[in-house]
Amino acid sequence: YQRRVHGDRGPASVEVAALVLALKCMAPHSVFLLRGNHETAECNANNKAYGNTCLLSQCKFRFGNDIGDTVFHAFNQVFVQMPLAAAVDGSIFCVHGGIPKPSPTHSYQDYIHMLRNMDFPRLENVNPSPEQDDSPQLLVYKYIALGLMWSDPAAVDTPLDEEGFGPNVQRGGQVYTFGRSALDKFLEQTGYQYLVRAHEVKQQGLRLCQDGKVITVFTSSGYCGGENAAGALFISDGKLRLISNLRHVDRQDGGQRLHHDVNETEHEHDKEDDGDGQLHTCECCGDVFSSSELSKHRRSF
Repeated sequence: YQRRVHGDRGPASVEVAALVLALKCMAPHSVFLLRGNHETAECNANNKAYGNTCLLSQCKFRFGNDIGDTVFHAFNQVFVQMPLAAAVDGSIFCVHGGIPKPSPTHSYQDYIHMLRNMDFPRLENVNPSPEQDDSPQLLVYKYIALGLMWSDPAAVDTPLDEEGFGPNVQRGGQVYTFGRSALDKFLEQTGYQYLVRAHEVKQQGLRLCQDGKVITVFTSSGYCGGENAAGALFISDGKLRLISNLRHVDRQDGGQRLHHDVNETEHEHDKEDDGDGQLHTCECCGDVFSSSELSKHRRSF
């Protein structure tokens, strides 16, 4: 699963987008691409916010204004067709942002049913707007897409409403954050154990929150000139392995040496064998384990 930004935020936007689409063509049954907020023209054409690193600017820089504009629109026609979510082993829900807000008339099971239905619209614009004469059903679709593509886990000090959702100061607008109670309701109604998402840069490339039920994976190291590591997730045979790869440069004697520090942790995600279904960090070594595996690990000291 490729879950980071496909076509925006960098001087190689065009090349990255072309590469992941080529991989999908070469291995259509092994490579799965999910749509995020930057796979919308609202973001990837916004040179006011992202400058010359946005996809539109990069297309015009590579191909000139006319052809570049054509290439840009072709990319977005593909992005519109991408799914908004995926499931692994029936227990891991994968998405770019987070979970949508519940509706008085629809349960989360209804939302999942809608997402699996081929009639779910391919939305160019996911911002719900009653002023644009959106039908009630189209508004529901847009609220679902907005939550999946844009929302974030709530910080500890975020004020939450009775449904477990709070404001998203960083992103503003109609975007929100979700707390533990909102997540628990989503997992309970859908039958998933974990939420795996991207959307936020993390120093180690990975972050576990909300008792280990939310795993943020950020696959781009050195994001926007920073010093963050790249994270990855490997899921196989009922085990989920978290991998962090920090790429950094040491400057010695006027030269440069490139280093890669790789850290891996692994845990079970089989519902029957995973105790309370949560991930925990060992106080001694900092590695991440399921409840049952953590007990075994502690006994080994």
